[in-house]
Amino acid sequence: MVKKRGYLILFFIMAGLLIALFFVVNGASVSVVEYRSGIDHGVSLIVDGKYDEAASVFTEALESNPDDPELLNYLGISRFNAGDYTGAVKAFNRALKADPSFARAYHNLGLTYHAMGRYYHALEYYERVINLEADDDLLHYHMGLTRMALRDWDGAAESLETAVTLGARKNPPDDKAVGEYRRYLEYALKRVEEEK
Repeated sequence: MVKKRGYLILFFIMAGLLIALFFVVNGASVSVVEYRSGIDHGVSLIVDGKYDEAASVFTEALESNPDDPELLNYLGISRFNAGDYTGAVKAFNRALKADPSFARAYHNLGLTYHAMGRYYHALEYYERVINLEADDDLLHYHMGLTRMALRDWDGAAESLETAVTLGARKNPPDDKAVGEYRRYLEYALKRVEEEK
């Protein structure tokens, strides 16, 4: 038992050194702990509704690591919540330039374009996420809402039905979210029937 514990401790020490080496190789001047605590602090500011302060925290962190997709994504989230949609789009696009497979940044771009009333752009980014993470119920819900805004009732019903199915499969299912998906699905189906 002691020998196994020793190997486990050695494993975590080596993993920590490798992570630290990654940041040194990439030119970061902050420790892993400082990096993580900076993200956590910025996220807590977002949760507290202090979006401009959060943006400042992420902007400062980006000085040490300018191509970090996670930091750029959080900067975009803070800008979005502050109502700075142009700044949010720039941050999310920078995140995608750094990591073209970063699904959350595509999803957030879709949300931002929806908020800007640019619904076709929103759908374009949601479609890109589906190619990366097709089983995200919240994504399908957002697609359904965007299609509703475009009065594409068939497409909205399809997206919302998928959201209901995926949400119900979660373990445990989020009954509140699934209930909301169902309400919008019922509305979209009603509109489909009215237009026949």
